Amino acid sequence: MSRPIHSALTLKTQVLVYQELISTLAMQIPSESFDLNPLEGLISEATYNTLIDNNLLSEKGVRDYQIRRHFRSMRGENVPAYEAIEQLREEYPYLQFDTIRKIVYKLNGARR
Repeated sequence: MSRPIHSALTLKTQVLVYQELISTLAMQIPSESFDLNPLEGLISEATYNTLIDNNLLSEKGVRDYQIRRHFRSMRGENVPAYEAIEQLREEYPYLQFDTIRKIVYKLNGARR
C-alpha cells in the first residue's frame, strides 16, 4: 500500500524546512568557532585539506595530538596533572583515565 500524495508532500516540505533551518543556523555561527585545522601551527590549512581529501590523516592521531596540546596548555597554567587528565576525561568521556594518561605521556609508543 502506497502513501497518499499529500503525506509525501508533507514529508518533503518538512525536509525542506529542516534544511533551511539548518542552513540559517549555520550562517549564524561565527566561522572562527569552527576548528577547521586542528593541526594549525604544524601544517597549513591547504596541506591539512589535501591530507583530509586523500584520507591520509589518522583521526586517532589528530585526536591524540589535540589531547596532548590541551594537556600541556593546562599544565602551563599550573593545573595539577590529575586535574588536567580529569578535565580531558570530561571532554572525551569515551576514554579511560589511564588511556588519557598514556596519550599525554606517550606511554604506548616511541618517545621523540
